[in-house]
Order: sequence, then structure tokens, then C-alpha cells
Amino acid sequence: MALISRLSNVCAHSTLEHLRISIEDIVVDTSISAATFEPLYAFRNLRKLDFSSEYDVELDDAILLQMAKTWPLLEMLRITGKYTHAITVNSFVSLLQHCPHLTSVGITIDWSAVDRREISSDILYQGFTHTALYRADFSDSRIRHVITIAAFISAIAPKLINIVAW
Repeated sequence: MALISRLSNVCAHSTLEHLRISIEDIVVDTSISAATFEPLYAFRNLRKLDFSSEYDVELDDAILLQMAKTWPLLEMLRITGKYTHAITVNSFVSLLQHCPHLTSVGITIDWSAVDRREISSDILYQGFTHTALYRADFSDSRIRHVITIAAFISAIAPKLINIVAW
């Protein structure tokens, strides 16, 4: 994690476009906080972020929104780790709205706002579509009503052809 904090000091902010970080050694009771990601915000031209970890990752709506606003050129975002479902559907849609070039996403989402038996007519994203997204990995996202979630995703990301979820 110290490497992440030093990265913005040793890399040119305008040239770094692809970043892959993999943290595999587990230390008990260690977590990756929101502050861990802050040095990466200096890289405004970031197009691909692949962050994998076996640590607990404190990822929530506020952090994801900050990432989306900071990296509007983002094409691929994948953040895996042991974290709770703190990213809501609202934040996922905000990510898509702020990152029009996003083609691939890998995050765990709390679908509870739309995970119902009936498709709700009061979904906040009426009319919004994101046509670049073609791959999504929702990993450990809890999904109870598959058809409802599929209908929602189809409405906001009609070009999505590959979905992974457990």
C-alpha cells in the first residue's frame, strides 16, 4: 500500500493510463481504506484500473463517485477484494454517466433498490443509456430476482453482452 501512495510522486500524472495492482499477502485485520485510492486521483488520464486484493476493501458510493468524476476517460474498472455490498445501484449508474467510455466493469453492487419481483416504474434512470459497456463482473453481488436485475441492466446498458455474477 505504500507503493500506491508513492506512485503519484514517481509517475508523470498525464502519461499513466493503465494501472494494475495486485495485493496478495494477507495480514490479519488489515483493510484498504478510501485514503489508499486518493494518490491515484492525480492520474487524470487513467483509462484502465485493475485493483485486486485479498484484503478487506473499504469501497462505497462516495469513493466510486470520486473515481468516476476523476477519471472520465476510464474504459475498464475492476476492483476486487473482500468488501461488503456498499456500492448501490445509484452509484453504479453515476459511474456509467461520468465515464462514457467505460467498456468493462468489475465491482460488487448492492442491487436491493431494484431487486424485486416486479419491475418498478419509479426507477430513477428512465431514458439514460450507456452504450459502451459490454462486459460486467458483479462477482459476489446478491441477486434474488434475476429477471428484474437483467431488465434493469438491459435498460441502462443495452450493449452489454457478458455478465458474470455468483
